[in-house]
Amino acid sequence: MMHKNYDDVEKGYDYLSKYWKNEANGAQMTEFKPFFKMIGNVKNKKVLDAGCGTGDYAILLQQKGATVFGIDLSKGMINYAKKSAKEKKLNIFFQKADVCSLPFEDNYFDKIIIARVLGHVSNEDMKIAAKELMRVLKPKGEIIVSMIHPNLGNISNLIVNGKIFHMPRFNRTVKEYVKIFSEFKGKIVGSGSFKIVKSFGKISKEAYDKLKGKDFIEIFKVIKNN
Repeated sequence: MMHKNYDDVEKGYDYLSKYWKNEANGAQMTEFKPFFKMIGNVKNKKVLDAGCGTGDYAILLQQKGATVFGIDLSKGMINYAKKSAKEKKLNIFFQKADVCSLPFEDNYFDKIIIARVLGHVSNEDMKIAAKELMRVLKPKGEIIVSMIHPNLGNISNLIVNGKIFHMPRFNRTVKEYVKIFSEFKGKIVGSGSFKIVKSFGKISKEAYDKLKGKDFIEIFKVIKNN
């Protein structure tokens, strides 16, 4: 299980789920096209969305023909995702869980996606998370990871209706992830950095101008060796 320093992350996203409006944000808009291009064909594949949040990506994957499972540390986000899937008459298996203790059998998934989640995982827990992710992935299976670019700093506070939740972000480079995943039969086969795309949702001009022109999102793929 994850350590207690994730309490604010869980509480923050629980609180956010009560006020969430289904609008794309700057990070989602930036990563969307390259992320799904790297995911590739998912028809008839079993896919885990680890850190699924509101379930947006899980829903899209199911609509593309995958059998999808979603986990998240936040019960509020899981409930939101379940409601969204039900409204679209989709049968997606959502449950509260964390990446350091995955409730699945060995070699269970063809693909795993992790969108802007591993940055919340401490250096202490990252090896545990990598081991768990590789355990539930089939041989030759793929993990597609997106993350906030490490050059943007280590601390990110979530502010919702005036309430502040401390969101620690542990920035690691792709080279560091290569070293971590290689310990568990993982090989990183592709990566790329992407500059911010303006959100269709709510992002202040100040925030956009601050990020404009900088590498904002980094995406990479891990393949599990036999």
